[in-house]
Order: sequence, then C-alpha cells, then structure tokens
Amino acid sequence: MSITEMAALADIHRQSIYTLRGKGEFPAPDDTAVRTRPRWRKSTFDRWIVDNQKLGARATSGGKRVSGQAGIDNKEDDQSDLGHRP
Repeated sequence: MSITEMAALADIHRQSIYTLRGKGEFPAPDDTAVRTRPRWRKSTFDRWIVDNQKLGARATSGGKRVSGQAGIDNKEDDQSDLGHRP
C-alpha cells in the first residue's frame, strides 16, 4: 500500500502520514526496493490503525471498519499488498 492509499483509508491527509513517520509514530515501510516509493503491507497498516484508535474510529480497511484485532493477522495477502512493480 502507498501513503496515498493509506491516507484515503484512514481519512487523513497524506502529509499527516509523513509527519507521523518523521516523529517515529508510524511503522517503517515493509518494502523499500524503490527508495522514493515506500510500500506497506495491508496487515501492517491495519495493525497501526488498531493501535491508534483515535484514527481507527474513522478509518476503514478494504471497505470494512477496522475494530479490535480483525484483519491484522491475514497473512495470505501480505505480499500482494506491497504492490510490487515490474
């Protein structure tokens, strides 16, 4: 997932994610193969939403509201969520 995708799902501005990253309050990217385009697994993003309930109250993941631990242990889609580019 890109920063743009995560911002849309969390209903926050992209700049908010950059700010949180700069403060160390957002998880490190799961894929840094392209240094200027970091990517995260959906499960990493879902876990962050659950851990940050003030955002999680508004955020959705995959069209479903994130609550509790739902959606964070789904390993089958981890690799595909990185959006590997050719």
